[in-house]
Amino acid sequence: DNVDKLMQMFQNGIAVSGAYSYDTSNKALNSFGLDNPELTLSMKILSKELIYKFKMQSDGDYAAWCNEGNLIYKVGASTIESIVKGSATSYYSSMVCLYSINDLSSLTVGNYTFGIKALEEDENNDDKYEITYNGKKIDCTSFQNFYQYVVSLNCLDYTTDNAVKNDTVKLIFSFKDGRNVNIDFDKTSETKYQYSLNSEPMGKVSSSSVKKLLKYAEKVANGEKVSEIK
Repeated sequence: DNVDKLMQMFQNGIAVSGAYSYDTSNKALNSFGLDNPELTLSMKILSKELIYKFKMQSDGDYAAWCNEGNLIYKVGASTIESIVKGSATSYYSSMVCLYSINDLSSLTVGNYTFGIKALEEDENNDDKYEITYNGKKIDCTSFQNFYQYVVSLNCLDYTTDNAVKNDTVKLIFSFKDGRNVNIDFDKTSETKYQYSLNSEPMGKVSSSSVKKLLKYAEKVANGEKVSEIK
């Protein structure tokens, strides 16, 4: 949703209030500080790449240039203020692993790997999936309740710290198309774990959430009934 707002801005067009210069030579760009822009945006569509550069001027507006344009535009500060003042967190989702169970062939949580197989609709069977652990079927409803907790995991704060591998808890989402998504939780304190997505540090989650995750993974693997987890 956050990225959609950014895309809509470009889809609808960024309004300009005039032009600073018809000269787009390197000398002209440098004179407006566009060799050292405050904001650079780029987008690639197939083989076509557009690059936009913005630099605030003494009048409070921004000089703007596009690699396919023939002007140095004048853009009001309020027009792009939300982008200029934005940060990574402006486009960051706090949800850790929003993956549909329908797309998975298996899920690994710590030491537990659950097989997932979608079932054909059957009026005599309410289960939508066949869930297995160590080759044995386990209660589908309990697993679905557990998985609902998995996808509800959320990040407490955004950080790209490279955590030292410590008491690592691994999640592996294996998809039907053969790809995997790996999420690691590394303990950084008594209250927080740093999580990484395919080795890229993303943010921190509460240690209580991770402990609860392991607790209920064990319950499901042991065949215990698990109701909705809150």
